Amino acid sequence: MQERIKKVVLDIIGKGEPSAHSKFESLMRWADKLFAQRNVEGLRDLIKIVLRPVQAKHMSDAYLTCANGAIDGLGWVDALNITGEIDALQSTFLKYVCEQGVVSSIAGAESLNLASDIVLPTVWHSSSVVQMLGQIGRGLECGAFEQSENHQVTYMHPLCIGWVTGGNHSISQAIVRGDGSVKPSEYLDVSAVVQAVRFDGTQWRCIASGRSLGRPQYVEFGWVWELGRMISDLSPDVAVGSRN
Repeated sequence: MQERIKKVVLDIIGKGEPSAHSKFESLMRWADKLFAQRNVEGLRDLIKIVLRPVQAKHMSDAYLTCANGAIDGLGWVDALNITGEIDALQSTFLKYVCEQGVVSSIAGAESLNLASDIVLPTVWHSSSVVQMLGQIGRGLECGAFEQSENHQVTYMHPLCIGWVTGGNHSISQAIVRGDGSVKPSEYLDVSAVVQAVRFDGTQWRCIASGRSLGRPQYVEFGWVWELGRMISDLSPDVAVGSRN
């Protein structure tokens, strides 16, 4: 009887939700195939697939929680949360990006399509955005989304992520309608960092020493980091503007 119960329990566990590490390993098997084919666009599409749930979470949470209880916004420093000194760069992540990662442009990211590119706004006040539902969009009362000075996005290469730093609600509504585009107000090139730091499925590690460098807010950011390294390896000659 005990053996039968044990078998039933193991069967149930076996059919349960795969662990985050198991998902990571499965994802990387698909990524390895795309890398072997030198399919950069395929890797970029895989990044979009991986980050859609994160995007949806930050756009929907305000509707699913009590007033003023919505999730915090996604700033790249806290979301990636890479801590400690990186041996190969002789610098911390934040210091390196601020001093050497800010560039004037990234080829191919002059404008981000809100219907297809990964742009990460956070809706924190449902009553504010409810007023925009059905209002912003082609043929609607407020018309198609148009970027203003309030709409600020920081684009990070080679992760292919647009981090929203201003205009979260209207950008979110434009994403809902699948309409509009934004020109990044800032470009960050972290190619050198992705060559010095890896994600092991759970946490960041310094490639040179193996030291732990913290954990990302969502494991998906770690997954995308590994995909970004593949993109960087396959397309090292992407035109990057002058460094500030």
